[in-house]
Amino acid sequence: MSKLVKQIRDGAIYASIFQNKSEKGIFYSATYGRTYTGSDDNPKTANDFSGTDHLKIANLAVKVYDEIAALRQSNKVTAE
Repeated sequence: MSKLVKQIRDGAIYASIFQNKSEKGIFYSATYGRTYTGSDDNPKTANDFSGTDHLKIANLAVKVYDEIAALRQSNKVTAE
């Protein structure tokens, strides 16, 4: 079962970090998305990106990597 532990944003682009549990222990994964307002004026999400979004995703990926490293370290300290 996945549990959302953190969401990091850069404008409309976001990264969601999930904690997952398996028989081997805890691991983390991330998904990337984009929010926008639909033609019905309701908020929507999408998983496709324009050319200018890719740099934001790259910057978010670095932040996600660092956040997951900190979460893993926190799990090690808690387990000891």
